[in-house]
Amino acid sequence: MAIENTVRNPVSDSTRVTEMNAMDFAVRHCYERASLVTDKELLRQALRYGVGDVNVDQVKRQLLRDEFIKEEVNGHQWFTTNQVLAEERRLIDFVQTGRGKFKPITAAAYQFQNQVLSEEQCEAVLHVLHSTGTVGGSIARSAPVRCRVH
Repeated sequence: MAIENTVRNPVSDSTRVTEMNAMDFAVRHCYERASLVTDKELLRQALRYGVGDVNVDQVKRQLLRDEFIKEEVNGHQWFTTNQVLAEERRLIDFVQTGRGKFKPITAAAYQFQNQVLSEEQCEAVLHVLHSTGTVGGSIARSAPVRCRVH
């Protein structure tokens, strides 16, 4: 029955995903956590989003957008955007202007009571507790700390 309904009432063009929509999704998704991504990752995410509505050639053409900054390194095409670079510059400026503006939360030795933290996690906690910059101070003052200073 569902197949008959689909054949009789095909999906309208307004609900189809265009190659532009698919690449817009890929850009939002990929640059949430990374500043550089490969062409393959952008294509993969766009094709997953537009499955059934877009094809590889359509999505590949979207990689020609003016918004992309491209560079080939070791045989891989890496992509970023001007918007991503501008955000990174703002973050770097924020960190640099905040250096040395705060007293550390503690200069004392820190005794961890949570024994399940990894060595890397312990180092991160110590870094924040001893930080004199905007970033460490902001993180420590806004996040609950499960350990206590002795």
